[in-house]
Amino acid sequence: MFRPWRQLGECQHLIVSFSASRGLPKNKLSVGRPYSDNVNLGQKDFLRRYVDWQALPPNPELDAYRDGRSLHTHQWRKTFALYVIQVDSRMLPHISQHFKHLSLAMTEQGYIGRDPEIIEAMSDARARLTIRLLYEAATGDATYAGNMAPWLEAHRKSVRASMQDKTPAQILSDLEHEVVEHDFRIWFADHGKCLIELKPESARCHQIAGTTHWEDSNPNFQYREPSVCVGCECFLIDRESSGFWRKRYLDNHQAVLNAERIGRGNEFYVARQRARQAAAILHVLGEDVEENGHDA
Repeated sequence: MFRPWRQLGECQHLIVSFSASRGLPKNKLSVGRPYSDNVNLGQKDFLRRYVDWQALPPNPELDAYRDGRSLHTHQWRKTFALYVIQVDSRMLPHISQHFKHLSLAMTEQGYIGRDPEIIEAMSDARARLTIRLLYEAATGDATYAGNMAPWLEAHRKSVRASMQDKTPAQILSDLEHEVVEHDFRIWFADHGKCLIELKPESARCHQIAGTTHWEDSNPNFQYREPSVCVGCECFLIDRESSGFWRKRYLDNHQAVLNAERIGRGNEFYVARQRARQAAAILHVLGEDVEENGHDA
């Protein structure tokens, strides 16, 4: 529907907004990205034009929708997520990124629901990401941080010892068989990977929450956060998470510098420790952390 206007505005937005004062846009400057207010007004106008409210029974909950008071654009997030997943389950990681969720699990639990087919699709998505990680570790030379790094290094050596004369497709097939056979899935987040299925009783988030159980292969999302994960026996960090740790270093390092300028550096112990922790992780990953002549 908006294709002609996308072409005119030379943009890729699914929905566009018009800024022409009168009539339809005649140049690309009058076509821009959508604003939630405009989209919200559009959907309210759609309801007024095309929904037969008279056919619906009187209901206090519906009254707020009749006049548009309870209609908001964010209410369609779950519908959008479900639609995309049902069309192509491989889009789960992209939906998670689109919603800026901390992890795939947040998308899974909050937006996908309990549909068995969709749950299976989510598991398949995590399985594919797990296979990709194991393949990249086996065939590449990346460095890893975290307490699970030695396990991954041992796995890398094991795969390399058995991959002689094998094609990439055969290596992937072997790893897929391993992941499926052992029902092994890694939990992915911006700050790193959780391999809780290998050491469920060592998961620090569960230890803090008092919910440790040898059968529990899901992190305790209420207590899982970067400072907790870093000290966990189940945690792994790779270069994919370096952006998170670089930002964490810069933010906390700058906070310490600002505090020192006004003589309050001693009050920022936590920020100093976080900066040092992030710097140490980046160092293991092979990244320079020096900023403005200061090193953590």
